[in-house]
Amino acid sequence: MTNISYVDNILSVLDMASPDIVADGISWYPRAHRFALSFGDDIVRASAIIAVLSPNTSWTANMTFAKKAYANGNGVGMGFPDKVQKVNRLFLGENPFDVVSGPKVTAFFNRILNPECDVTVPVIDRHAQDIADGAKAFSRKAPKGKSYDEYADAYIVAAKLAGFTSHALQAITWTQWREMHNINV
Repeated sequence: MTNISYVDNILSVLDMASPDIVADGISWYPRAHRFALSFGDDIVRASAIIAVLSPNTSWTANMTFAKKAYANGNGVGMGFPDKVQKVNRLFLGENPFDVVSGPKVTAFFNRILNPECDVTVPVIDRHAQDIADGAKAFSRKAPKGKSYDEYADAYIVAAKLAGFTSHALQAITWTQWREMHNINV
């Protein structure tokens, strides 16, 4: 069952978004897709590398790490050992669908890979969770399991009510949330 207060909080943040923020949010995943394309013709691997580098990383740092990984051909210096290992596995040719894991990272990978498709689960990171909760928490990680599903369901319902895809709504509200809370990423 969808948590109606989550839906209301998401729609409340959406209501604060200016037309420029709405446009920026709608174009966010297509821009991320173009960024992945900039690494060559293997969009699947590039999307996977960007996604596995994303946990606890700002978008600006995520892009910098992806560029560095492609320049070096490995994940050395990309932070946590699990990120390094996954990037290295991808460069060694392992199937990206076998390397990418976790609900947030998998959703992010799918969004970057195919930004126009709305059949996959929306990206629920700690900011999306804060938006749905209606409060900024400073030291939590993205939800997992049943909790992840509850937040994702709320974004899907809110998106239908607002007339957006779930990933566009998530990106719009994330952009508005950053603006509201001076989050520079």
